[in-house]
Amino acid sequence: MDQSRRRNGRKMGRAAIVWFGFAWLALLTAGCNTPMPAVFTEAAAGGGATDPEVAVQAILPTRTASVTPLPTATPVPAYLSVRPEDLDGLKIHVWHGFRDQVQAAFDAFVDAFNDENAFGIVVSADSMISDVNLSDRVLGGGEDGGHPNLIFSTADYFRFWSGEGVLFAPLDDYFAHPQYGLSPERIRAIDARIPVPGKRTVFPLWYTPYFLFYNDTWGQQLGFSGPPETFEAFAEQSCAAYQARMDDEDRENNGTGGWIISGAPGTAVSWLSAFEAGKIDFSDLSAAAPGEAFLKAVSALRKLFDDGCVWQSRLSEPYAYFADHEALFYSGTAADLPFQRIAFAESETNGADDWRLIPYPGIYGVRNEVFAETFSVGIVVQSAVEQFASWLFLSYVLDEARLSDWAGAAMGIPIGDETGLPSDARKKLDRKLAAALYDGAEPTAYEFPANWITIRPVLADGFAFAFAPGATIDSAPVIWEQVLQTILEISQLRT
Repeated sequence: MDQSRRRNGRKMGRAAIVWFGFAWLALLTAGCNTPMPAVFTEAAAGGGATDPEVAVQAILPTRTASVTPLPTATPVPAYLSVRPEDLDGLKIHVWHGFRDQVQAAFDAFVDAFNDENAFGIVVSADSMISDVNLSDRVLGGGEDGGHPNLIFSTADYFRFWSGEGVLFAPLDDYFAHPQYGLSPERIRAIDARIPVPGKRTVFPLWYTPYFLFYNDTWGQQLGFSGPPETFEAFAEQSCAAYQARMDDEDRENNGTGGWIISGAPGTAVSWLSAFEAGKIDFSDLSAAAPGEAFLKAVSALRKLFDDGCVWQSRLSEPYAYFADHEALFYSGTAADLPFQRIAFAESETNGADDWRLIPYPGIYGVRNEVFAETFSVGIVVQSAVEQFASWLFLSYVLDEARLSDWAGAAMGIPIGDETGLPSDARKKLDRKLAAALYDGAEPTAYEFPANWITIRPVLADGFAFAFAPGATIDSAPVIWEQVLQTILEISQLRT
């Protein structure tokens, strides 16, 4: 990396972090005139349309269910008794926000299905480039009155869309279809691993865990035998890294060394979870548990900040800091792995370092739980024929080998059941990600409110403000009250 840019991008320290006081709320206010979407078409007869006021529940990981035809004469509901000739030439529309290699893998599935399916179904896939653009299209009803039959996105967006009145077809009857459904073993595994009250309307595909990146080589040079398993050990190692940079001959790296502060929502959720003895229910942030975890996490991390052991970086990317032993830890996901490898390859001194992904260490001892976002798919309520055609394509995608390849392209972990990932799927994971799972990391999805998409920036901003110049270690209660007040105002604006 260019040295002048590096030096200009060293530690921010206690320099000003502009605190907008949740000024983005004004932007949200301007966007509150988004029209409430109508159901795209009449609900399929007998389709059991879900109550639009019931948000999609948080989805826990499970192994992808194999699509296995079951030779049985079990009767099916009328809306599943679709004649093959009704499917011939039918075009279904799939909306998503994929890009790059993830879109390339999906496009290959679409092309193969269009060539191979015996029903004459034609799948048309439309990329919106991002989930934000996708959400705007979903709520706006699409251009020229168009509508999707299938949508791929994160579980957070499905909660949001359901809360906004978009109806998704119940999937249980499709799972149990005697010819094109899932095997009974897979259905039982899903029910055991993903308990959903009422009807299941969204299917989880893979999940993206949030980790800490940890440099084993530098940690050993500092005198530690391995990564920290508790927050106390994390603090000790961060402070040792800070002191090492203060004591070396390079004055340009003074103040670096420990964890690079991150204000991303996933980081905030991960740290709050690390400061709670059990799994936090985030579905009601006004409840006691989230608030108590926020106060404990922010106070502990702010103390480390005051001691210099965690720090603000000017550069948005942590990769060079990590490779150059200026950050012993940073927050990220598996999507950061390719970029981190490039940084080590470009390092003149540390290219052979050992490093890994680790869970956020907790205050109650060894902790393996890792917060994970779930990537999912839903069938929009349409006619019986359209819904069934959508299921046939979805069941094609759910083939274990295809889904493993696709999740690998997304740097995600395919859904696994109680016995863990299939061996073939594990082999396709990035080796650093597979090693984290082997070491015991347990990706876990949490309960969030239906409007989590709109309020999670509030939590992230509040977390980040704890390290602002105007804040102190005693500011946590005031910050949390502001977080709750802003969330309340947002909720009122959308009613």
